Amino acid sequence: MEKKNLEVPMSEDEFLNLLQLARNHDQTAMYKLIEYYKNDIYKLSMYMKMPQEDAVQSIVVEMIDLFMKAD
Repeated sequence: MEKKNLEVPMSEDEFLNLLQLARNHDQTAMYKLIEYYKNDIYKLSMYMKMPQEDAVQSIVVEMIDLFMKAD
């Protein structure tokens, strides 16, 4: 049986608002953005040739960098 994705989708407006807040160094907004993508981060980390904990950390650091540079 296939797992159902119970995650509530984020609207584009909500995402852009969180992104703007995160770019202004709002730690709560950054946390919410990373939490939103947590399942995807863990799935991607399984394919990286390093310990999963290190892979997750690398992905999160890159995401933070991308969020801070977003226009």
